[in-house]
Amino acid sequence: MADSSSSPSESLRVPAETATPFATAAAPVVAEAASRVHFRTLTVAASMRSRCSSMRKALESDLADDERSSSTGEEHSVRMKVAATPSKPPSRPKVPAWKGRFTGPDASKLASTIGRLQDSVQVTTLSDIPDVGITIFESDRTKVCPLQSTTSGSIHALKMFKYEEGAVRRRIRWQQLMGELTTHMFLAKDACPFIASTLQVMYDIPSAGVMCTEIEYFDRGDLGKAMTEIGYEDRLVLCQDVAKGLDYIHRRGIVHSDIKLGNVGVKRVEDGGDGRTLRAKLIDFGSAKATGKLVLAGHGFGNTWKYTGPEIVNAASRARVPLVPSFDMWAFGITVLHVLTRCDKPPWPKASNSDPNYAFFAKSESKLSSYGTQLRFLGEEYNDLCPFGNVLVSHLLRINPVERISPWQVVLKINEELES
Repeated sequence: MADSSSSPSESLRVPAETATPFATAAAPVVAEAASRVHFRTLTVAASMRSRCSSMRKALESDLADDERSSSTGEEHSVRMKVAATPSKPPSRPKVPAWKGRFTGPDASKLASTIGRLQDSVQVTTLSDIPDVGITIFESDRTKVCPLQSTTSGSIHALKMFKYEEGAVRRRIRWQQLMGELTTHMFLAKDACPFIASTLQVMYDIPSAGVMCTEIEYFDRGDLGKAMTEIGYEDRLVLCQDVAKGLDYIHRRGIVHSDIKLGNVGVKRVEDGGDGRTLRAKLIDFGSAKATGKLVLAGHGFGNTWKYTGPEIVNAASRARVPLVPSFDMWAFGITVLHVLTRCDKPPWPKASNSDPNYAFFAKSESKLSSYGTQLRFLGEEYNDLCPFGNVLVSHLLRINPVERISPWQVVLKINEELES
């Protein structure tokens, strides 16, 4: 074997005793090729040694930096490109669910979402109407009585609905009541302080033709009763509560469709340091519908007609009109007019253009500045309406629904009035 230190040409030299004419001729070519390979090998080896030397120097430098940083107690970062662990953002204070932005289904899916709540309703059949004693409210088809729980001792309001005989009428009433209960459950699930709470129960009393639900009990009655017993500032605060409740349900895609004095409950609350002892809450969601739902105009619309806005009254008979939150604001404007003047008499016998009072608001194109004096045209009962009330009601009773102020704008305006 040839010496490893010899050159490639020497190690590949053909011995004379074994040489052939072809081998002798090819030997110089083979020797030259071997020499080139040997040269390339040496070049690659030198390059690798250079790279290793550079890496070793960089590593030694990093180690020296680490030792200096650790000795001085300073933080340091490794030069190797490693992604740093992101720091956690500061925790935010928890916001009550009723204050948060609604992230639930849109209007197209709202009905199915509410409909699925039927599975959680406990339906109980009773043989007779419970003995409740006194009656809070009674109409042709509805009766509300206080009911004390035998387990917790708390008092609820038992709301009884009458229905006429017959399987079809009973099924219709069942669907209406179940729709009201599930809508109420959907709105009350976040414990908004301006929405009455409700129990997920329904009682059926076939022998009496009555179905019942249980809701929150209001010891001060409805807003129509409470407004006659309190002062101006307290009445403003209760109106503000109603506006907050409307803001809550509108942000969740629901239009109440029947805002009036009798559909706002008032109860005593503990003074939380702000001097407040009363709170108003929205009740009765039997007419509530999803925003954008088509409703029948004219007298086919199912809410309290005296509180109906001109966009419904002036529409063609039996036409279908999309329901929008501003519809509630017209009814709320009439409610505010009642509360601030302590007058429960409707400003017009019926919502019709044949009534001059209603026609003024439903057809007038006057500017807001003229509304303050025109409100007194409604009768002596409304002469006590304060300047702030004139402005607020004028912003709510606008012929164009788009021009009516929003519930939260009402909240801000009342804040300004209370702080002035």
